[in-house]
Amino acid sequence: MSYQNFTYVNARNATINNAGRDQINYIGVFPKPPGPSNPNGPNSSSMSDDDSYPSSWMPRTPDSSSRINVLDHVSRSRAGAERLQQPHLPASPSVLNLPAPMNRTYILHMMDVSVDHELAAFKANVSPWQDSVKWVVADSEHVNSVVQQIAQLTKRVEIHQAGFTDKLIVYPRLIVYIFSHLMLCEGDHTLLDNLKEALQEWKTWDTITVIQNHLQIKDYLHKLFQNLLADPHFHPKIMFEDILTYDIIGLAARLRNIVMDNKRHKFLLARRNTNAQFLLDLLQARLDFYTDPALKLCIVHLLIKLSRASGLYPRSLVLEGVTRNDYPIARGGYGEVHRGEFQGREVAVKVLKIYRNSDMGALLKTFSCEAVTWRQLDHPNILPFYGVSCEPTVSLVSPWSDNGNLVEFLAKQAQGPNCVLLSLDVAEGLEYLHNQGIIHGDMKGLNILMSPSYRACLADFGLAIAIDTNPALTNAMSSNDGTAGTLRWQAPELLLSMENREHKQRKTKATDVYAFALVCYEMFSGQFPFPDISQDWLVVPAVKEGRRPLRPAHALSRTRGLTDDIWHLIKTCWSHDPSERLGASQIVNHLRGLPNRPVDTRMLDNFTSPSVLLSMHNSAEHPFGALNIHPEDTDAMRHLKHISSA
Repeated sequence: MSYQNFTYVNARNATINNAGRDQINYIGVFPKPPGPSNPNGPNSSSMSDDDSYPSSWMPRTPDSSSRINVLDHVSRSRAGAERLQQPHLPASPSVLNLPAPMNRTYILHMMDVSVDHELAAFKANVSPWQDSVKWVVADSEHVNSVVQQIAQLTKRVEIHQAGFTDKLIVYPRLIVYIFSHLMLCEGDHTLLDNLKEALQEWKTWDTITVIQNHLQIKDYLHKLFQNLLADPHFHPKIMFEDILTYDIIGLAARLRNIVMDNKRHKFLLARRNTNAQFLLDLLQARLDFYTDPALKLCIVHLLIKLSRASGLYPRSLVLEGVTRNDYPIARGGYGEVHRGEFQGREVAVKVLKIYRNSDMGALLKTFSCEAVTWRQLDHPNILPFYGVSCEPTVSLVSPWSDNGNLVEFLAKQAQGPNCVLLSLDVAEGLEYLHNQGIIHGDMKGLNILMSPSYRACLADFGLAIAIDTNPALTNAMSSNDGTAGTLRWQAPELLLSMENREHKQRKTKATDVYAFALVCYEMFSGQFPFPDISQDWLVVPAVKEGRRPLRPAHALSRTRGLTDDIWHLIKTCWSHDPSERLGASQIVNHLRGLPNRPVDTRMLDNFTSPSVLLSMHNSAEHPFGALNIHPEDTDAMRHLKHISSA
């Protein structure tokens, strides 16, 4: 086939003026991989977001071991043109007589660059991180303009099958790159036909399904590149990576558009099984890189809701190689705590107790939800979370605390320490949680651990809820470790809802603040709330009647820093009326503004994440790994990646 009057250059920048004698690609014969499967049938029409959706697509892609012939690349140039430097590959005369396709050679009209370089570049006046809607539109228009140029140059209308003018798709640049090269290669076009079939299927998917199956689409295209277009002379890896980087930035922008669109949430949250798993994995992976606060809040809430609904958690949370002692060092309503080891460091392994098999589904859903919640938190006054261990039983893994919990730590201190700073620690941790839209739900001294630098760190984020479907009436009524139960920290509105099931009161920020006041009482008094009431259940009528603990009058309370200002703060926070309680930020400001507040000379803790967690972020398999800054990145690419890696 000959194309006249087209000026172009080849991949090595050698100027060639005859389209008929450029590059010849010979491909071997591959077994035909099956196209993507759709449970609704191969001829299903395009689906809207509220239609039924196909299960996750798991394509088989060409395997290098099935290759019959080596992929030969033969380049020629007319006399006077610069000859390409490449190894000589023998070919039979019959092969050499095949017409040569135009491949990787076009200069697009008004662009003055090759097709490949145009796919590996993009100059938009909008940011994918700040205005993702406009960026996706501009990106789609750019890719479709490339498709139009290829169609005009080659007179091959089939290239339009690679475009997605009115449908959302991921990796659009990679699709056009591979499609165009398969289209212009001489030889068996079976794989091109298979790609066409796959594209036809992808175009029937709704938006959530496309995003959900992004990894399968990427792997399918990557295998095509590896097995068909991997000759470094004509398809260098750097070209593939540049194109892929733009597509991954596009994936992040498209995901942002979905997450920030409340109308799509119900369709996303309706996914189950493997469909939910792929979405959980993708959402968690996005949080491994910088996200603006509004986007992060939306992703975290979607993660928590989808995890609770599906009973699943992101697979990146699973840790391998965690060991633990056979005997627990502590027991509580939530389960048992074992000392363990992970990557050479001591860890706490909290093993979930399962009391009734009939509640297994509800338990695992709540456990998954709490694991996902904890994973998203990052604050000096929040205990870090390492991950989930599944062997031999499901458990949560966190740093080991030699200083124990707040109650144990203070019991070992004969006089001090001054608890004003510890109160501020707890308040700042609670402020952070509430700013993330998260309710702790089980604030008490036993659930606050002391860091190596003696800072108070909130832990056990609602873990007691995972014990049973109605923990407030069962596990919270008593404690297995000989200490007072959770009822002593419960706000009056929660106690009222326990008796009146028609008046169900959920835990709120105000109930957390009430519990904070009781934690402060613990610290300054050295006692559990209501020390004069021996039975937990007797606390309920006392609180409902408006009774609160009396101000401690012993010298220890004054040594620990209790003043009139602080006692007034405590009384305000445990007000009977939730609307009269302070917010967490107000508490923090009040404590910071106290006259004669002790100077904080404590060092910051260095809870270094295990290397396995860091390696996931930098892994080539990470869905957004291309967003990492690399030394070979151009200035334009560094600028484009900057916000994602801040």
